[in-house]
Amino acid sequence: MNRVELKGELIKRFDANHLNAAYHGPWTVWCMLNGHPLDESSNNSQLLERFVDETILVMGIKMQAFRNAQKLQASHKICTLAEILTGEYFRSLALSNFFDEDAYCWILNKEIFPTIEAYVYECDGGNIDDCYESVFEYAVRQELVNHNSIKNSDSMEILQRSIKDTDFVLINECDSLSKTRNIITIILDQYSTASTDSLKFLLARIATVTDDSLSQVLLKAIYFDLIFNLGELGKEWYLAPVYRKSTGIGPNPSNLSKIITGILKQGSILSMDPFYLDWMLYRMEQYINGGILRLRDGSDQHTAEAICTSYQDYLNAAKPRTPVPDRIEGSNSDGLVEILRRLITFVSPSVGLVIIQNLKPFLTGQVVMMDQWDKHI
Repeated sequence: MNRVELKGELIKRFDANHLNAAYHGPWTVWCMLNGHPLDESSNNSQLLERFVDETILVMGIKMQAFRNAQKLQASHKICTLAEILTGEYFRSLALSNFFDEDAYCWILNKEIFPTIEAYVYECDGGNIDDCYESVFEYAVRQELVNHNSIKNSDSMEILQRSIKDTDFVLINECDSLSKTRNIITIILDQYSTASTDSLKFLLARIATVTDDSLSQVLLKAIYFDLIFNLGELGKEWYLAPVYRKSTGIGPNPSNLSKIITGILKQGSILSMDPFYLDWMLYRMEQYINGGILRLRDGSDQHTAEAICTSYQDYLNAAKPRTPVPDRIEGSNSDGLVEILRRLITFVSPSVGLVIIQNLKPFLTGQVVMMDQWDKHI
């Protein structure tokens, strides 16, 4: 089965199950967060084709990252395909947010996943893209991402002159996919040797903002490459400094847009280190999973409140054996608990899980955008 055949099979399966929440939920959230209208007047068939195209590309990126990681002895771990696609394998390598579960993981549902497994295992090393460049080139060729190259020497010289060795740089990739790699090169050149310390300083000095889901994954692959090529994979915890810029939630006939907008507004009061916030949102997913089991028969205010109280206890406690040992208290704790409450009471927990998985880069992005940056590029 090649890419074209897989795409056709996925579209056929989606059309046959479009009312199933396992299909419809991720698709709806993806449309909304990428500004695509989803109503009877819109061309949903073209949107669906794009969604499936992007899903296959993202799977290729994750598989290539997995293959690269397996080249390192310390990273040679036995794992399942599902653990690769949900990002759990990468978290086991101390990569906190690189390839987490998102709308593209709709292919993990039990009806489709056997087809995905057959595609990957039958042609591993063949049809799955052999390098990030092939994924990138396909995405540009199919006009799935915006790309304005700044690789010419004049632009590089301008960047080199404009970035001082103490600057904190916010990179806007909403109209490009080439700035981040070039700026990483420039900043690394400012250090005498490439080391763990220089990598930490670099990742602390830059942040990349984009406005679409596929670009977000492609940009995270750049940071994965950086850590892999410097031989730092699995040695320390790292956060990919890639965030989503909220450019408006796409219209939707359901109440989801109001719920998502409300969660983003609630998240705007948070003031936390992005790594800590990402970790707490990741842990929130596990409490929502608990809600899926405990609230399967419908909304129950007492049970929902018990889940929220349990999460608040976790936030307020010290976590000495984790990379986020500090207590989360005050308005940060209250804000996170309120987000959880909305995700398990305003919608079903299963829908809430899809929402938070896809809102994490928006919520961390809001925190990052409030920081002071020396350069906006």
